[in-house]
Amino acid sequence: MDNYRLQDFLKLGRRMKWVNRDEKISHLLKDMVTDFYDNVVIVEDLKPIGIFTTKET
Repeated sequence: MDNYRLQDFLKLGRRMKWVNRDEKISHLLKDMVTDFYDNVVIVEDLKPIGIFTTKET
């Protein structure tokens, strides 16, 4: 499995969504399918703390 950094995703230019860390995974998956997001950046206090990607689904 490849490791990516936030700057790698920003350079790819793919659609991203930013959500709070309390967001439910089921909602994220639904949004990724219906709205065609490749990446979801998880934030806490407006700072990125993680990335959920279609590669993980």
